[in-house]
Amino acid sequence: MSGPITAGYVCVHGTLMLIARALQEARAMKREYAEVLAELEARERALAAARAGQCAARLERIAAVRNEAARQHARLGRLRALAQSAAEAAPDIAVPLPPAIATSPAGLP
Repeated sequence: MSGPITAGYVCVHGTLMLIARALQEARAMKREYAEVLAELEARERALAAARAGQCAARLERIAAVRNEAARQHARLGRLRALAQSAAEAAPDIAVPLPPAIATSPAGLP
């Protein structure tokens, strides 16, 4: 009688060991999954920060272009006024001025 009972204990003990090992593996997988999720979230945050930086840089470049356009527009106005005053001072050598630019720097897209 001790044979079947002993065999039962060995089988139960082996099954319990397999279950314990399966639980360890499941916990290890859970930790790895959590690490992967944390890594993905960190990547997403880094990408969002990079996108925000790129957007800020793009807006800064647009503002710089607009400022430069306004500066050039003002310079052109000063040159036009200077040319007009020179044309009034010496009408015999005056060259007709091209038409003024229709848009203002504020009208830039």
